[in-house]
Amino acid sequence: MFDGNLVDGLMLASTLVYNGLCVLVFVFRGLDMEAWERKIGPPFSALLIPFALLWVVNLTGGADGSLLIAGAPIILFLGYDLWYRSIAKSKPRHHPEKWPRELVVYLLLYHLGGITLNGYSFLVSLGNGYVALASYFAALGAYFFYQVRYNRMRGVEAEASASLSPV
Repeated sequence: MFDGNLVDGLMLASTLVYNGLCVLVFVFRGLDMEAWERKIGPPFSALLIPFALLWVVNLTGGADGSLLIAGAPIILFLGYDLWYRSIAKSKPRHHPEKWPRELVVYLLLYHLGGITLNGYSFLVSLGNGYVALASYFAALGAYFFYQVRYNRMRGVEAEASASLSPV
């Protein structure tokens, strides 16, 4: 019913948009631009629609089982992200001493969804799959940038509070 190449191409395009938005989220977090990060939330959550539709098309089109398995984690993550940020009003950017279960699930789904999504895009489009992998590594690099900036800010705050405390 649907051309497999068209579905795979749309999946690749959605993957690139997803990775691009992840890069922006982490760069904005690293630069402490929370207002800009919040603006990314609705387009990020809206990605649930194309991924779910493409997954249903693969499901009804008799796609290989591995393609169906590969699409499910990103749908789970985006659904959980929508619930976590918009409905529960939690922030995945916190670094608490004791991580709540919801945050651990969030991070596991993020990484599982990213790995399977980019693996899917790479395998169905070997020529353009390298672009998907490069964009995924850019998102991981932006995540690393955010973590380094956060840890530096935490270190500066700790030093400032130590210098203010009486001896």
